[in-house]
Amino acid sequence: MPAEQMNPSTSDKGILVELPAQAGTVEAEAHRKLRHPTRSRKLKKSLDICPLQHVEEDKQCLRVLIGDRQDGFVQIFSECIEDVCVKKCHPIIKSTEYADELLGFAKECPYDLFILMLNNIYFSSKTEAVYERIEKSWDIISDLRNQYKKPIIAFTLIDDPIMQRKARKAGVSYFLSGQPRIEKITDAIEKCLNI
Repeated sequence: MPAEQMNPSTSDKGILVELPAQAGTVEAEAHRKLRHPTRSRKLKKSLDICPLQHVEEDKQCLRVLIGDRQDGFVQIFSECIEDVCVKKCHPIIKSTEYADELLGFAKECPYDLFILMLNNIYFSSKTEAVYERIEKSWDIISDLRNQYKKPIIAFTLIDDPIMQRKARKAGVSYFLSGQPRIEKITDAIEKCLNI
């Protein structure tokens, strides 16, 4: 993103954080949510699959697996899911940043939707460049699509037209790139779930 579109801001820890100028974008919301560490801790606890005894009997469960490492993005995706599910179903959300864990969780129980932040999925202990992680993510998407036949929303902050073609080829149901607004994420969830 060009420097003139960024607003520098100091976080609670005194670290300089660049915030996008456009309010309402996913990245702006993620940065805003990360500035509230108590919310993030509560979120981490709530992301584990909760017992079904807490689900109202007249509500269907919607299981969602999110592949992402940033609490702010996970919280945004979770809130969008909850907005879509209001009065219709009970969302049960689990998240991880590791590819092996993601595939393991997918095998453990049936999920209704997968949301993958391609930039933020890690494949090994060694540090990989962003483009390497994204390239490896296409294989994960193909595996999830072929094995579970459930909708997949893929998301990346890198706006590259080639990725749109790769996403289609891998079997992504809905692909978002750049800095989509919250409304676009909600719309993608609604379309994938037919709600």
